[in-house]
Amino acid sequence: DHTDLVSSFVSILKQIVEGRLPQDFDYHTMPSPWTQMKILRILAMLGADDLKASESMYEVLDLTLTRADTGNPIGYAVTYEVVRTITSIYPNSQLVEKAAKSLSRFLTSTNNNYKYFGITLLGSVVQVDSKYAANHQMVVINCLDDPDETLKRKTLGLLYLMTNPHNVEVICERLISYLRSTVDDFF
Repeated sequence: DHTDLVSSFVSILKQIVEGRLPQDFDYHTMPSPWTQMKILRILAMLGADDLKASESMYEVLDLTLTRADTGNPIGYAVTYEVVRTITSIYPNSQLVEKAAKSLSRFLTSTNNNYKYFGITLLGSVVQVDSKYAANHQMVVINCLDDPDETLKRKTLGLLYLMTNPHNVEVICERLISYLRSTVDDFF
């Protein structure tokens, strides 16, 4: 059991996010992003199914998510890891809501790589609480019109996760329409 390490990792991450390291560790104004991402992955493992460990990291995860919102590629990378961590640990409703809001930047991006990551993150958020899918439902459905086959396949998996009694007709209608028009050999 390594949960006694959580407070040390939280303290280190907080120091990094607050910019207490020398600027030599900054990358495009982001303080030591690779270290942040490694610590976030560790926290995700340590906080999984552990309420006490998770509670001790909520504050630093909120701070990290807020500070990662820089709009540059490294900010997207750190945001991705923070959201993954938030959805891996014992859930906190305010953090999950903030994570769901932050991933909209991914979904509305013109860059298909960011959209793909957004679909992936929304899938993680939906598994914690499906109510956050509704805000992004039409954006996700529209990803089926994208020429990128990888994005379409990822979207199909997410639509399956998002389907509920309130949206089943809309999603199934769109899925049937997509399956009728696809030229993908795997469908």
